[in-house]
Amino acid sequence: MMKYYSSAVTLAELIVASIMVSFMTATIFSMDYGLRRSSNNSFAETSLTIKTKALAEKIRLAVRNVHGTPADTGIVFSNFNNDNATLCFRHDDLVGGAYTPSIYTDDRWTCFTKPGNPNTTYDVYSCEGADSNKVCTTSDTYEGSIVKQMLTDGNIPAPSVTANAATGVYYFEMTIVSRKINNFGLDHTGTTLRAGTTANPQVVVRFRENAGGY
Repeated sequence: MMKYYSSAVTLAELIVASIMVSFMTATIFSMDYGLRRSSNNSFAETSLTIKTKALAEKIRLAVRNVHGTPADTGIVFSNFNNDNATLCFRHDDLVGGAYTPSIYTDDRWTCFTKPGNPNTTYDVYSCEGADSNKVCTTSDTYEGSIVKQMLTDGNIPAPSVTANAATGVYYFEMTIVSRKINNFGLDHTGTTLRAGTTANPQVVVRFRENAGGY
């Protein structure tokens, strides 16, 4: 008797094949999503770090070039824990083509302000003025976005100036904390800074810089 063999695919084989294809497709999409998310998070953290350090460096430059003495530092903090928290640094300016280190009244001030309510605003702007009462606004130079405590005396240590009259040396200290999303996961306990999350990284920059002086 002659035997016949069928090459037709059975329903069961189709079901198994369909399940395998679905599983492989889901795996590929899952891997792709994971890689994209990891890449995006890595980019966000790198970008945040660069922006935060750039802001810190600009403030450090202002400190290094400050015009003052331990008795009159030329560094002023204004409106802490209130609207328009501001840091200002006095710099000697050219008058008639020459600097006047013995005179402070003709100096200019470089300021950094977080306009608005410290609990609801995050952007920092810089500007220059003739005195330390200058408050930068949103129409001035945008410097970056940070968490609310950077320019307030809250859980994060406030900026400080330490001076030594005997040696004539003084320095400025500051902590800057930034997050990708400022109003998400903003959780601080005392002076402890939490690390943030993968999706919402946190960057902390602390620095201590000697003031320029004369």
